[in-house]
Amino acid sequence: NPPGILPTEYIFFFIFAQETQKCLSKGKEFFEQKEYTYAQKTLENCLKADPKNIDILVSLGGICMKQNNYDQAIIYFKSALKNMSKKSPYVSYVYTRLGDSYTHIKDFVKAGKYYEASLKFEPANINSLVGKGICEEKTGNYQKAAEYFKKALAVDFTNIVARERLIDLEPLILSHEEILSTMKERNILDPQALDYQDQDLELLKKML
Repeated sequence: NPPGILPTEYIFFFIFAQETQKCLSKGKEFFEQKEYTYAQKTLENCLKADPKNIDILVSLGGICMKQNNYDQAIIYFKSALKNMSKKSPYVSYVYTRLGDSYTHIKDFVKAGKYYEASLKFEPANINSLVGKGICEEKTGNYQKAAEYFKKALAVDFTNIVARERLIDLEPLILSHEEILSTMKERNILDPQALDYQDQDLELLKKML
C-alpha cells in the first residue's frame, strides 16, 4: 500500500477513481454523438463528486463552447487553471481555449492576454499564434499582427487563416514607397508615377 494510506482508504480511493472515470467516459460518449446537452448534464454530475477534476472541467468548457455558451466556458476553463499544476501539459491548451472564448465574445484585449500566456508555455502553439495575430489586428496593431501570422506560418506554412490574414494586411503594413513600388511591379501604375489613388490600392488588394 502507498505510505500513509490504509488498505480500506486505498480501496475506497480506487473505487472512487473508477466511478469518476466511468462518468467521464459516458459524458465524452455523449459529446462524440453530438448530444451536447446530455454530455453537459452527465459531466456536471461527475463534477459534483469530484469538483477539482481537471479533465471534467476542461471537457465541460469545451461542451459549453460547442453550444456557444462562452461565458460559462470561461468559468470552467478558469477553474481548471486554478486547480492545475503549471507543469501540466494542458496549461497551454486551456489558455488558448480561454483566448478562443474571449475572441468569440469580442473581448480581443483579454483574448490576446490568454493567447500570450499560452505561448509562454508552448511557443509553437499554432492556434495561439493565429489567435494573437487576430487580436492584434482587431485592436489596430497591424505590424504586430503580421509578426504573429508570420510566426504561425513558420510553424505551419499551410495554415490558411494566417496566410489570408497576412495577405489582407500587406497593404496596411507596407510603407508608401513599398506600396508604390509593388504597384509598379504589378503594372498597376506607370513606372514614372509618384503617387497612387484609392482605386489603385483596392486593385492591389484584389491582386494580392
